[in-house]
Amino acid sequence: MNNLFFVWTPFQFFIAQNVIMQENLENNILIEGFIGNNKHFYDSYDFMKIDSLWNKIYKIDKLPTYAGLEKKTLLKDIVKLIKYDKYISNIIKENSIGTLYLGEINNHSCQFSAFRYSKQNIRIAFFEEGLANYYTLQISTRGGYLLNKAVSKALDTFFFIPQYHFKYAKYVFDKSLSFKEIPINMRLSILPVYHEQYDKQLYISNILSTKLEAYIRNEYEKMKSFSCDGETILFLSQVIDEINPNATKPLLNVLKNFFSNSIFREKLIVIKFHPRDTENKKIQICNLFKEINLKTYILSDEYTIPVEIYLMKLKFSRIITFFSATFMYAGYIYPKIPIDFLVSDFLEECKKYKIDNKNYEKVVSDVLDMMKNLSITTN
Repeated sequence: MNNLFFVWTPFQFFIAQNVIMQENLENNILIEGFIGNNKHFYDSYDFMKIDSLWNKIYKIDKLPTYAGLEKKTLLKDIVKLIKYDKYISNIIKENSIGTLYLGEINNHSCQFSAFRYSKQNIRIAFFEEGLANYYTLQISTRGGYLLNKAVSKALDTFFFIPQYHFKYAKYVFDKSLSFKEIPINMRLSILPVYHEQYDKQLYISNILSTKLEAYIRNEYEKMKSFSCDGETILFLSQVIDEINPNATKPLLNVLKNFFSNSIFREKLIVIKFHPRDTENKKIQICNLFKEINLKTYILSDEYTIPVEIYLMKLKFSRIITFFSATFMYAGYIYPKIPIDFLVSDFLEECKKYKIDNKNYEKVVSDVLDMMKNLSITTN
């Protein structure tokens, strides 16, 4: 029997290839997609791909959202779900899939697929996906409790149960789906958080594609010419201002205050932008570093390569981040390294601008609690 992987971010692709190598899987089929407007992810997948690991590759642009439902576009979304489900079902049938490997356990397309194909006696395996692998997201309560409950009940009664033989709308509009309710035969996680019978720890290999190895060597040589063998510091940009554009100003203020310290004067600041950073935001950050007269180098501007891969292969003296999930993997994917967090300063700065960040504060608090339970400490 063959294996089918869903992938829609370069980090997922990196992890999927590590799953194949660790588990010695053969006959592997890939469905690629992308999130948001990041169609360029396809170039990154081609660049990162270890050819010997894959038998066949399909592309479905809307892979992460094909099972998403919104009340205002409900009929359209149902038609989309039926269309894509039929296409994916044909791929599974044509390739005699025995195990379906899914990345983001909070994603509706993954949740729907887990229920759908477990009913066909296909094994369901989930693999590491950053915070999403450890943190149950709450469903949106937009529209009100009674309306959401009524919509979910009607959809499940008249569509999902007759058509697919399981409830699904309930977990989109009415009730967050806990990990314990999802059909799982195996879960591969980098952090040793879970201890169910089906859990397995994933150990990351440093084997990369030939193209990617050459690219990283080239990046190293360029960084070296900028730093003149001096100290290099990695700054990870984040999209914590994505929901509220007014939060970009507090973000820039925090960066300016932090990096204006004289200790950064003779160091090279290596910037790794987030895939969803806008061009305008990138320009603002670059101009800020010019204004305070610091040497900078932009890492991986041509391809979206997971920063964890660079941390495996390149040496930095420390990491500066607001609250990137990358910090969780110190000592697991890459060697431990000092990390400075700017999230507290950012939240305080947002208060000055009367920007509400209660939901984000809760996520930060929950993740830190989880890290304490794992005995993973932050600087």
